[in-house]
Amino acid sequence: MYADDTSIISTADSSAECKEHVVDALKILQEWFLLNNLQLNVSKSQIIQFARTTDEINISLNNENINEQPKLLFLGITLDSRLDWSIQTDKLAKQIAKYNYALRVIRRDTGQKAALVAYHGYIQSALSYGVMFWGASCHTDRIMILQKKCIRSIFRLRPRDSCREVFRQNSILTVVACVTKNSKI
Repeated sequence: MYADDTSIISTADSSAECKEHVVDALKILQEWFLLNNLQLNVSKSQIIQFARTTDEINISLNNENINEQPKLLFLGITLDSRLDWSIQTDKLAKQIAKYNYALRVIRRDTGQKAALVAYHGYIQSALSYGVMFWGASCHTDRIMILQKKCIRSIFRLRPRDSCREVFRQNSILTVVACVTKNSKI
């Protein structure tokens, strides 16, 4: 439970068994909510199924359907039913591209030091958030390329210049290093 969000995670060998688990959990939750003067908003409830099969799970509560979704936002991370992380990395790539433009402006107007502070505040924090989930996907290379573009903007490197020493000298973690660091936690 997070503030006003509640999640149920169920594992099962079949969609029918999973549906049974979820229905049972919803009944328990609904009872707990009633005892604690809370209300379950069925219209905001969603189901996502991570499975090889495409059997749809139709669940209703209080005569209201809970919609199954192919993707959903969970604590700022977009999960898709295939867990291939393309949607999450697309969203992050757009975010980093916008930040890179801001870095170029900051670098031009205030200097390298301010741009580096902005990099850590905006880009490094965005790269680190949830990287233990999406960071091992095949889409991480795209994020790494964008990260290098940001470093080149800050340090005024040419498009083909290596960033390796700049990363090392400035103690900047690459997205790949973030994945490795978080996998040891």
